[in-house]
Amino acid sequence: MVDKKIIQLDAIREQLKQARDIKELEQVDVVEAVAKTMDVIGDSVNDLNTHIVVLSEMIKLLSNGYSEQKAIIGELVERVDKLEYKVAKQTNW
Repeated sequence: MVDKKIIQLDAIREQLKQARDIKELEQVDVVEAVAKTMDVIGDSVNDLNTHIVVLSEMIKLLSNGYSEQKAIIGELVERVDKLEYKVAKQTNW
């Protein structure tokens, strides 16, 4: 389970790097902060929730006027959905 989370978060980190490479964002500091946050991978539900919140905020930032990044945004949304599902499974919502 932890290995799957690490693989997913690594993939998200790569997507964020690609987004930064595709277009220089005004919020580059935010992109870097998200990448740094994702370097701290925990095993608890709280850690997963933190990742979900941070990724959700990143999706909002990327959605504001950067239409050429729609594919990346779609990938992020899908990955956040998967993380939310894992959290829901762990907490038996």
